[in-house]
This record gives sequence, C-alpha cells and structure tokens, in this order.
Amino acid sequence: MTIVFGQPDTHGVPTVLTPRLVLRGWRADDVPAYLEIVTGEGMADHTPQPKMEAAAWSQTAFQTGRWALRGYEGAGR
Repeated sequence: MTIVFGQPDTHGVPTVLTPRLVLRGWRADDVPAYLEIVTGEGMADHTPQPKMEAAAWSQTAFQTGRWALRGYEGAGR
C-alpha cells in the first residue's frame, strides 16, 4: 500500500492519501453528507448522534476547533 502525505489544511490538519481513501480535516461542505451518514439506520443505536443540520454543524465545528486549539494529541481528551 502506498501512503502519501498531502499538505496540511489551514488549521494544520494533515491530509493522508491512499489509493482508496483520502483522510483530511473537516470542511463546511462536509456537514450535509455527515448528517446523512449519522442519521442513517443503526448509527444512533450505540452513541448519540445529531438529528438536524444545526446539530451536525455544531459537532463539526467542535471537532475542527478542538484540533485547532489542541492539535492531534488532544483529539481523544
């Protein structure tokens, strides 16, 4: 498998590229797709998930802000 590290985004979040996957930081245009995923069948069975776009936006903003303030090391705290 080949892994390529792309340029970090404006918050310093790195981008990781593989032949099948792109891992990158959140962007504003991710919110509708994120809401669709977390409101899908079975997603809220084990953890609370946002039910409306405003809540998904807040959750996305929280994750982005935490990375900006704490960096990767603080992501699990």
